[in-house]
Amino acid sequence: MITLSSFNRYFGNNPLQTLTKIRDESIENGNPELTKEAREKLGNSFINMYKDYVKLSDKVELVEGSIEDKLRKNEFSESEVKSLFKWIDENTKSPHWMEVDGVSYDEAYIKVFHTSKNIDEFKTKYLELQQKYLVDFRNINSSQKNSEENKEEAFKPIQAESKNKETYKDDSTRNELVKKLLEGKFNTSKELELLFGVKFSDDDAGEFNKILSSNSAPKSIDIKA
Repeated sequence: MITLSSFNRYFGNNPLQTLTKIRDESIENGNPELTKEAREKLGNSFINMYKDYVKLSDKVELVEGSIEDKLRKNEFSESEVKSLFKWIDENTKSPHWMEVDGVSYDEAYIKVFHTSKNIDEFKTKYLELQQKYLVDFRNINSSQKNSEENKEEAFKPIQAESKNKETYKDDSTRNELVKKLLEGKFNTSKELELLFGVKFSDDDAGEFNKILSSNSAPKSIDIKA
């Protein structure tokens, strides 16, 4: 799960503009092993992903002084940000229900960021979120698990159903490259080539920095492995 501050942290104050530049550059000068149509589709997938997160984020009121507000305003040091996301990784449970009581996991996740005013409050709410949405297979009706329907669902890693028709997903199905990208760990030429269809050298970040060079983009990107 990603918040808008993660996009801003990597792509600057105008992620849509930066992602559009990346897409356009990859279409014209991208990996020749991919067609232009394939490169365009790949670039658009990131733009659409960003737009989806904007819509979801807009559903949840952003409290002034909240963790998300501070992240957007760069009020945390780099070490504080890394420490926070390290703690999140260590305390995120999987698999979890996609929806509980009519509220999606993604919306509830964003709400924790948007409403918590300090780290201690954030951690308390985040742990409550993980507990609430955690899938406990021990509580699933045993007769249902033995049914032909559930045998079929067992082969589907993304979602299944309980008797109350709630759906869960396994975090292991998340795109790890996207996660690396938005947590600042995305820094190898191989990953850049895979996601954007652009050839890069680990020893020369100039081309990628040129794509991102604008008032809204980060001043430099380290893509050395």
